[in-house]
Amino acid sequence: MEKFYILVSFIALIILASFFIHPCDYLTGWGVDKQRTCECLGFKWTYLNKLPVDGDTKSICIGLVKSNDCFQYQNGNKISCY
Repeated sequence: MEKFYILVSFIALIILASFFIHPCDYLTGWGVDKQRTCECLGFKWTYLNKLPVDGDTKSICIGLVKSNDCFQYQNGNKISCY
């Protein structure tokens, strides 16, 4: 019976954590395609950070996302995705 409580606690912890982990930044290498930045209330963890010539920059927010900004470049001008 004790193993059952440990398993239920572990599943509950995973479900609870899923509410506080959000994708945050996604910046493409050369500014091609849509780009997304966010302001995180918590801890922002960059798990893929390369030079622009190498590829994308990605991060996740562990906490709450305060705001999102989506943009892309067309003919050198920064325009909103919305």
